[in-house]
Amino acid sequence: MKKDESVFKTDEEYQKTDFDINFSQASKLNQKVRVVHGANDAYFENLEGKTVGYVRKSLRDVFNIPIDAVAVINGETVDDNYIFKGSESLDFNKESGVKGI
Repeated sequence: MKKDESVFKTDEEYQKTDFDINFSQASKLNQKVRVVHGANDAYFENLEGKTVGYVRKSLRDVFNIPIDAVAVINGETVDDNYIFKGSESLDFNKESGVKGI
């Protein structure tokens, strides 16, 4: 690169398609649902309108989700009938063991 060249585009070089591509990618990221259980953490598309029970059943073996794990969406406990609205975070938590008296 020459000393006078810039790595940034000038207004003339800017194309609308650059914005469209970036906006499209950002929109897709907004619609993804994050699913977490322990060290397992992934983003999934196309879960909008699906239930927590569907996700639990689909990822039970892959994420090693126990049957008694509590589903938490954005900090609130939900049941398996909860329907995703998109752009949410689902955590499966297992309560710690309790010692007997």
